[in-house]
Amino acid sequence: MHRVKYVHGKGFIHRDLKPENFLIGLGKKENTVHLIDYGLAKRYRVAAAGQQLELRQTHKFVGAVRYASVNAHLRNELGRRDDLEAVGFILIYLLKGSLPWQGSAVCGGEELEEAVHKRKADTSLAELCKDIPGIVLCIISVRRVQNLFRILPRT
Repeated sequence: MHRVKYVHGKGFIHRDLKPENFLIGLGKKENTVHLIDYGLAKRYRVAAAGQQLELRQTHKFVGAVRYASVNAHLRNELGRRDDLEAVGFILIYLLKGSLPWQGSAVCGGEELEEAVHKRKADTSLAELCKDIPGIVLCIISVRRVQNLFRILPRT
């Protein structure tokens, strides 16, 4: 979380968080976690003014299908909250060894992305976070509640 927070603090979102992008140091750095692969990273804040860039709908899926936020599957512009949801999925994967949407019969491409999105959207937080520490549930539920308020019509 500290590495992701650091990246966000510099005005960027990673947009491709997955276990393979976290490395653990060796020797004297064995307690240091490194975050790599900034190929899909994007500025979310205008550096000089400190203002967030405007969110918009995109046409291309961005990120690792397995760990991407539900928002990414909806092809919405990604933000810090989406990186946090990805961290939640990574933690669940590391704690349980798998995610409910793994092992789809679909081979790849848009069909796989759609199948994973449907399974993610249909998986309850209770099912997803069964037998894992409450903090992971907190990370993902806060993210999903934020998304719900974002898509509700304004009155």
